[in-house]
Amino acid sequence: MAGEENIIKRIPPHSTEAERSVIGSMILDDTREAVLVATELLERSDFYEERYGISKFKDLPLDVIKQLIGKGYLDPDDYQNCSPTVSTIVKFVEEHDPANWRFHGYVVSAERDDTRVSIEGINSLKPLGKDDLIDFLQEFRYADELDAERDETVYCWYV
Repeated sequence: MAGEENIIKRIPPHSTEAERSVIGSMILDDTREAVLVATELLERSDFYEERYGISKFKDLPLDVIKQLIGKGYLDPDDYQNCSPTVSTIVKFVEEHDPANWRFHGYVVSAERDDTRVSIEGINSLKPLGKDDLIDFLQEFRYADELDAERDETVYCWYV
């Protein structure tokens, strides 16, 4: 019985790297047509982390977030629940070792009326110093999930 249970819980074959590459190529295109062309070529089943026209992403660096804003895919005034706006989060990351941070969120399919890219959270790749940790706790104190301890990586999440 335990063997059968493990088979049922197995993750189906997928390639997160390939999914990121497809989304990345759509981002690099100068027009929204790239999304439309990609959606003609790809099926919902092509994305492992996709439900109801929403594809989740994780670990995007600041430069990709800035490209999304610059191309109009991500609204700098957007926010999740009680989170700061995207522009406030970007400013925080720019002022606190930009290479140390990754963004998490989702893309709403072009098939839906509410097409957009949204940021749900950020995390650090390495521990923060005391001053940066204090700044992080002040800026993201209203996060739905917040994990911040000295000498450890930190994250905040808005669901």
